[in-house]
Amino acid sequence: MFRRLNTSRHSFGQILIAALLLLTLAACDQGSPATPIPSPKATSAALPTATSVPASNATQPAAVPTAQLTGDGNVDPDKLFHDSRDPFYRTPGGAVTAGTAVTLRLKTAANDLTGAKIRIWNSRTETETVVQMSPTAPDIWEAKVATPADGAALWYRFIATDGSATAYYNDDRERDGGQGEGHLYESDTDYSLVAYDPNFKTPDWLKGGVVYQIFPDRFNNGDPTNDKPAGSFIYGAQTKGKQWGESPEGGNDFFGGDLKGVTAKLDYLKSLGVTAIYFNPIFASPSNHRYDTTDYKQIDPALGTLEDFKDLVAKAKERGMQIILDGVFNHSSSDSIYFDKFSRYPDNGAYESQQSPYSDWYSFKEWPKKYTSWFNIDTLPAYSESDALKNFLFNAPDSVVRQWTAEGIGGWRLDAAEQKSHSFWQNLRTVLKAQNPDAVIIGEFWQNSAPWLAGDQWDGTMSYRFRDAVLGWLANPIRPVETMAKKLASIIEDYPPQALATSMNLIDSHDTTRALTEAGNDKNMLRLLALMQFTWPGLPTVYYGDEAGLEGGKDPDDRRTYPWGSEDTSLIEYYTMLGRVRRETTALQTGDYINLGYNNELDVYSYARKDSKSTAVVALNRSAVDQELELPMKDVASDGTTFTDQMTNGTPYTVLGGTLKVNVGARWGVLLIAK
Repeated sequence: MFRRLNTSRHSFGQILIAALLLLTLAACDQGSPATPIPSPKATSAALPTATSVPASNATQPAAVPTAQLTGDGNVDPDKLFHDSRDPFYRTPGGAVTAGTAVTLRLKTAANDLTGAKIRIWNSRTETETVVQMSPTAPDIWEAKVATPADGAALWYRFIATDGSATAYYNDDRERDGGQGEGHLYESDTDYSLVAYDPNFKTPDWLKGGVVYQIFPDRFNNGDPTNDKPAGSFIYGAQTKGKQWGESPEGGNDFFGGDLKGVTAKLDYLKSLGVTAIYFNPIFASPSNHRYDTTDYKQIDPALGTLEDFKDLVAKAKERGMQIILDGVFNHSSSDSIYFDKFSRYPDNGAYESQQSPYSDWYSFKEWPKKYTSWFNIDTLPAYSESDALKNFLFNAPDSVVRQWTAEGIGGWRLDAAEQKSHSFWQNLRTVLKAQNPDAVIIGEFWQNSAPWLAGDQWDGTMSYRFRDAVLGWLANPIRPVETMAKKLASIIEDYPPQALATSMNLIDSHDTTRALTEAGNDKNMLRLLALMQFTWPGLPTVYYGDEAGLEGGKDPDDRRTYPWGSEDTSLIEYYTMLGRVRRETTALQTGDYINLGYNNELDVYSYARKDSKSTAVVALNRSAVDQELELPMKDVASDGTTFTDQMTNGTPYTVLGGTLKVNVGARWGVLLIAK
């Protein structure tokens, strides 16, 4: 017997029900409906998404004259209601092109308000706007919000009043969009609304690809002659030399990984389906992580030479791969030639002289000992945004960005990117895109990156939100699948589709515990995490060694050496299969995302990807028992369509009666590709 996955989608049926209920209410006295619109949060449901939910066709009732509104001086915050993913309450949904008017609605308790308005914060201009709402039916308030013509990320909340009484309605504390919460106090959990430049274009070469992140010192040692000598200077202390496979200790121990080591493994990376290599910093630095740059113009000698780098870029391109460099443009090392705290360079740095050409690159509270630094770490003095600094980093003909872009790299990942102003990144984008329109810009931010994805700054982001969502379900046995589904729906809702396609779907990184360790060393869970990486919208981003079964706790343990010679070959074969299927299936690269549903009780989640050439269906089962599911195929495939499961060497399934019946093993999944 097959068990049906509940997929009650908020679509045309829900809209029509809401419209009919409103019309009924309009014809009656000021009574309250027995059931709020929509019904309370379901425990098993399919979440509508910005890409699949149609705009409301409901006829709008005539406005209720304000003079008829009477109140009792109280607002019931628990009866306020808005759902950013329901087209009755917000249309059009999701990110919109700049200048689009968006209709927002708020429901209230019966005859509860005498006024309502929307407070809107423009993250670009850092200004507040208040839009008055009008009652358009009993207990329904409405306003049309004009989004800025030049694009911006907006944040909105509702302010409900009854005489002198006030209540507020925002997104909830999870900040995952959809239904929110009402309170008698203000909070900053506002809803996100992105209006993006209609000309916003992200690099096509990256969409549908696979990114492989390499921490250079730990991937492969191709030239032992350039290994950093033990005892080298590092902030008044000395570096340590390590043998491959030993445990890492911190920022001062070196294992010898280098550029030649990566070049030697390019064929291996190609076999995984890799199309872009994202390097942690490779410029001169005293530490092994190199986020403390001493000279942006020089490859760190422990990694090789400029010729080694050029050789790597050329040979990667021969194999269809691009190089993405880490742009650490928020801060430098205190031991850099620009700051020179330890007086180790011939020219005066900003710490040595206020007449230094670098002095206005930094912000001193009390020169020279008190200065602004990243997270108050004194070895990482933070940059200002002076013209001289911007000229050095990207504006001047011989700037850092121009120099390395001219070497043929595919683009930049921007470190600590939220620390710099919007105008700073607008400036960089203008310069970089003029030099190479296809160069990618990916910003690091661990929360909602919407403010930088309106089309004039970043192309995409490192999606730690994706990591938090999928790890929160697959590696956390007490968190319901519903939580993940809502968080994923929120990402789709918040980001323009072209930015979503060029955002890194990561499950771990050099800054987090390894995914396998997070999953309790359960390699089936790692396989399911990778399945979602390779099939959900965006760029699967594999942190070196994940595919080989590498474990690791928090930094520095997450930076172990790649286990050459002791890899988990079955895991590598699995990742290779995912890369091949993604490469051969255009729907998994840039196809539409269709949410098929989740079920808290069964602990399962499913979705489809579809374009004009191919169709894929994915279902995951976190539970400890096999599941038999019926997946709705109305929007996916017609009766008679046969799918084969890539996870089990081609088990066939055929669509019948508008459904696809599939068997999903315990703690396992299916990856179905239509023949």
